[in-house]
Amino acid sequence: MKTKERMIHQYVAEKFGAEVRVPHYTTLTKIWKEWFGPEGSRQRYLRSAAAVETGKAKVVITRPGHVVALDTTPLPVKILDFVFGNPMTAHLTLALDASSHSLVAFRLTPVSESSVEVAMLLRDVLRPLPMRPDWGEEMAWT
Repeated sequence: MKTKERMIHQYVAEKFGAEVRVPHYTTLTKIWKEWFGPEGSRQRYLRSAAAVETGKAKVVITRPGHVVALDTTPLPVKILDFVFGNPMTAHLTLALDASSHSLVAFRLTPVSESSVEVAMLLRDVLRPLPMRPDWGEEMAWT
């Protein structure tokens, strides 16, 4: 922390001049721990989603594809494993377009969702399959 304090003093002196006062070491240490946690790492990976305040910001949806909502739910039915034929639980992950209220993509996974499954779902959203010849033009999604 002493090195960080010295570097903060150097930065402030170079950027704003030597006459600008910097808080004492103990104050900087308290602020550093508050911002970056006791381990010194960024808090974005240590914080839970429940700690984030929601409902304060408004989201204005201007076009289809602007906001896509993702949701995962376990299916209330069992599916058969295609290798051994054992019944197993499946999870359904959906991507819904908030503007058109349409289903953009979905994934059915035999185990609980993981970051890879969500990433593949987002890939399906960004790179949809081509339209079939028997679909009308109203089915096109820009």
